[in-house]
Amino acid sequence: MGPSSTAGGYAGTGRINSLAFHPTNTNIIYAGTAGGGLWQSNDGGSTWFTNTDQLATLGVSSIIVHPTSPERIYIATGDGDGSDNYSIGVLVSVDGGLTFSPTGLTWNTSDTDLIRKLIFDPSNQDAIMAATSIGIYRSIDKGGTWTLVQAGDFDDIEANPTLNSNIFYASAQGNIYKSSNGGASWTLKQTIAGTNRIALGVSPNNAAYVYALCSKSSNSGYNGLYRSTDSGESYISSSLTPNLLGWSATGSDSGGQGGYDLVLAVDPLNAEVVYVGGVNTWKSTNGGVNWTINTMWYGVSGIPEVHADKHALEWQNNTTLWQGNDGGVYKTTNGGATWQHRGSGIVNSQMYKLGISQTDGKVMTGLQDNGSKLKSAGGSWSDVIGGDGMECAIQLNDGQVLYGSVYNGDFNRSTNGGTSWQNISDNVPGSPSGAWITPFEIDPGMPTTIYAGYQQVYKSKDKGNTWTSIGNFSTNNLNILKVAPSNNQVIYAARSNGNIWRTTNGGTAWTQMASPGNNLAFIAIHPNNANTLWAVRQNYSSGAKVYKSVNGGSTWVNVSGTLPNIPANCIEYQNGSDDGLYVGMDVGIYYRDNTLSDWVLFNAGLPNVEVTELEIDYDENKIYAATYGRGLWASDLYNPITCFKPKSVSVVNLWNVSMTLQWQSPTSAPSQGYEWGVNTDQSGTGNDTDYYFYKRQCNRATAANRLLSFCKIDLCWQSTVAMGQVWTCNHA
Repeated sequence: MGPSSTAGGYAGTGRINSLAFHPTNTNIIYAGTAGGGLWQSNDGGSTWFTNTDQLATLGVSSIIVHPTSPERIYIATGDGDGSDNYSIGVLVSVDGGLTFSPTGLTWNTSDTDLIRKLIFDPSNQDAIMAATSIGIYRSIDKGGTWTLVQAGDFDDIEANPTLNSNIFYASAQGNIYKSSNGGASWTLKQTIAGTNRIALGVSPNNAAYVYALCSKSSNSGYNGLYRSTDSGESYISSSLTPNLLGWSATGSDSGGQGGYDLVLAVDPLNAEVVYVGGVNTWKSTNGGVNWTINTMWYGVSGIPEVHADKHALEWQNNTTLWQGNDGGVYKTTNGGATWQHRGSGIVNSQMYKLGISQTDGKVMTGLQDNGSKLKSAGGSWSDVIGGDGMECAIQLNDGQVLYGSVYNGDFNRSTNGGTSWQNISDNVPGSPSGAWITPFEIDPGMPTTIYAGYQQVYKSKDKGNTWTSIGNFSTNNLNILKVAPSNNQVIYAARSNGNIWRTTNGGTAWTQMASPGNNLAFIAIHPNNANTLWAVRQNYSSGAKVYKSVNGGSTWVNVSGTLPNIPANCIEYQNGSDDGLYVGMDVGIYYRDNTLSDWVLFNAGLPNVEVTELEIDYDENKIYAATYGRGLWASDLYNPITCFKPKSVSVVNLWNVSMTLQWQSPTSAPSQGYEWGVNTDQSGTGNDTDYYFYKRQCNRATAANRLLSFCKIDLCWQSTVAMGQVWTCNHA
């Protein structure tokens, strides 16, 4: 479902970790993504395609193309910069990227190892080296066998380009190593204090020049550029200021993200010209002594606007420099005076969460470093909130009311379908800061009521204009918050460490329940029974993925079955089914209901990508999946719905003896027409009366198919209720 294109600049679609080029055909470009596989362009970046959707992991941290046999391509799997997924080793293609197979360096994702850089030996094209979180690996037989030649947690490795020099350089945190025997052994040459990461660069114009860009251990800001003019034997500081790794266009701020985004490239024709990338791109023409900002992450007059967070700077030739960042692919052919976006067509959005409209086909998603994006019913995408997009939600009975968030619980609301937005988290007492992904819920019984989970649970009855604390029981930020669809007085709140709390009276009192285990990721509650719920765990513990409780979390039963030993990230219950459940994992979606004895793979057409959230659009009869690397996907349900609920049911013209019901017909109208009626239930306390709106739409000829779907409307017949009050119903 996309998104697949962007205008570039501040906007983007997803993170590019690595870039490489065909040695003789300048139109063939390769891009490695953080979680979406390897992408190839045959027209210089105008269009892109991928052949790697079925690899066991879709992170690609480094790419090398054989200089004389370009059909031979090696990729380093896993996300070396962000650790969003782990490596299965080095893969090789011998057919130009159509297919890939393992080399002799093979791991399991459960090993949690990373590869950050691959290089060929310029003097021996059968020799390859890999900088990994375990150490430096070396192969001299085209990747058939590998030897660990230097232990350590390595970030970068570079070759002296002079033929037969046999010289290589590598960095591990604040240490710089050198090899003078083709990588067979290594010697520590320099330690730069207070450094957590170093990016290296060697001048093709003067091979004796080696540059080291350093990130501070304390705050990942700029810790200096160091240069060697004696082939890496010694290094001297070129500059310590300005802060090249921060967010400011002047470098006057402090801190940065050097532990996550840090790259360096030396001009092929001039050893004094250096480009460095952190949040922004900077350029020096005198060996790193003085700097000029070259790209800015948001619009600043006179500076090219290029997306933030640089992960790749690669020269294609002597004049063309390509960049991969958190938003996509860019290139410059004039020394950075202008940059052209070349990333449209790469579908690699890393989505944290999504929200589905049940009335008009909208979908809203939150993306890593690419804001929140809104898909219209017609399929077009628009950027609606910046920053890192997190949790999203759309009011059940009104597709014009949308909620989106930025990290740590910065929530925003739109009441006009996403045209304009208003911050609502500033209204929370004390303006608390929540978890990276702060949980948010719309009350299923009263859609104008919303909840947010920080350390405390907060409730708003007016769509976020005012908030009240309804639970002060956790000393740390909450990660999960769920309201029971059948009873909004029952709320579950949890942390990822497995601690779960429950209230049965809307937050007046909370009780800590039994834990299904740590690495808790998601909870789903039965639509008709507030005490029945399921929980999933993100871990590499075999057989410890899904748990069920039938007593509100007092006890749990393991229902993992034969699910694979990879993290389970989310779970979704299909209303109206025989306990139909969908589980999204690091690879694949699985389904199970009471007719099945075990989970079955429900993955046809879906890449082997991490699934972060699942939601069902009951009007469309589809399930949507937010993925962390391949954007948004949709599928028909495992067991399609045969009876559809009415949409946007509301009560107007409410009087003491009459009322008018309004609703929209579902997209799939029943061939046998409708039946409807209203019943009352005064089982509650006081003067509250529950009106149940029923709608039959099944084949009247078959009694077994006369299923009933209903919408519960809570009305309060108190004297304080004004005549003509408009009431909104719960899709229960």
